[in-house]
Amino acid sequence: MAKIYHYTNINTLALILQNRTIRFNRLDCVDDPDEFDFEYEGLFPAVYFYTSCWTRNENESLPQWSMYGHNNHGVRIGLEEDMFELFEVRGRKCFLPEESLRKNNFVVLPNLSDNQSTITDIVYVDDPTVYRSEIAGTLGGESFVNFKKLGLYKSKDWEFQKECRITITIFPRIGTQDSLQHALEHKIQNDFTYYDLGLKNDVYQNMEIMLGPSTSLSEKLIVKSLMSKYLGREDYQESKYTGKTK
Repeated sequence: MAKIYHYTNINTLALILQNRTIRFNRLDCVDDPDEFDFEYEGLFPAVYFYTSCWTRNENESLPQWSMYGHNNHGVRIGLEEDMFELFEVRGRKCFLPEESLRKNNFVVLPNLSDNQSTITDIVYVDDPTVYRSEIAGTLGGESFVNFKKLGLYKSKDWEFQKECRITITIFPRIGTQDSLQHALEHKIQNDFTYYDLGLKNDVYQNMEIMLGPSTSLSEKLIVKSLMSKYLGREDYQESKYTGKTK
């Protein structure tokens, strides 16, 4: 199974290992406002859309070590693409079983690509704002939001990330209503900015962990201790840039 990679800090690694979860952040909390800073007839699509950002690039990226890997003192984790369970709920695929939907009063849907993959590759364009008419508009007299296109386009300024994403749509269940259209029409928004989703056990156990190029001895000891406690092993990888950055 192919792996995807995520640069982060050691504190976040500790939470991932302890909780066995990956965090999805609401789209209006990401670092590029062109992706979310728009509305259509009072609808703000970003408030229903959550994303976990990765890269397929197995080669290390110095900009990503610097920007997301705690200025070279963090880690890069590698996980299999198929890292979450999918459940069949009344003819649709969900990231939660039906009993959890009833308990939590919201629906968590994967945004599947055309080949039914949960991984979407970012498309880098000159001006992502020109694609907003594909994301939200009117069709047959009714407003729509295309969640397959939301969060898909980014400016070429970000192309160095070679980003792919796992994205989910979350919308509230109101009484017996569990329709996204109902939430959109009544402008009923989610009041949480992130959602944590549990990893498959075998994917969790096979997690790859690489240390940043500038990690100190104490930071290495922390990672080693975390891996020993939660994974039962200490086989972290060293960055090829170790000793070559400040």
